[in-house]
Amino acid sequence: MEGLSAASSVIAVVSLAIQIGASIQKLCDFWDVVEDGPKGVRAILTDLHVVSNVLEDIRCDASLFKPHSRALNACLTALDGCRESVEALSAIVNDLQPGFSSQNGTAKKFTALKIAWKADKIRRFQESLRDMKITLTLARLNYME
Repeated sequence: MEGLSAASSVIAVVSLAIQIGASIQKLCDFWDVVEDGPKGVRAILTDLHVVSNVLEDIRCDASLFKPHSRALNACLTALDGCRESVEALSAIVNDLQPGFSSQNGTAKKFTALKIAWKADKIRRFQESLRDMKITLTLARLNYME
């Protein structure tokens, strides 16, 4: 029975890592388009790429190795926190997306201004993203023990 529980945990880790990875790719696509946003935008993009790489490593590790159940539980907890943070940034992006999709230069400038107005919210998200990187890295290191 324990083997079945471990197998379902591995599937949960792999599935959640794939889901979060797809969401992060969408966020990267959006932030890559933002050119006139605050300085933090480039840092967000860099952090998103780092998180994406760590997620891919976690997915591969869970698929290839048979980690201890504690490592899987730690990973699932870290991934759940990551998913919540990604959903928070997705909500910000969903608010800004229509302005950047517009062909109108004025609409794009206004959207860039909206990003600047939300700088505090973006800064808080950056802090959350940094925490996410640390948590996911620690969860991944747990596999290697």
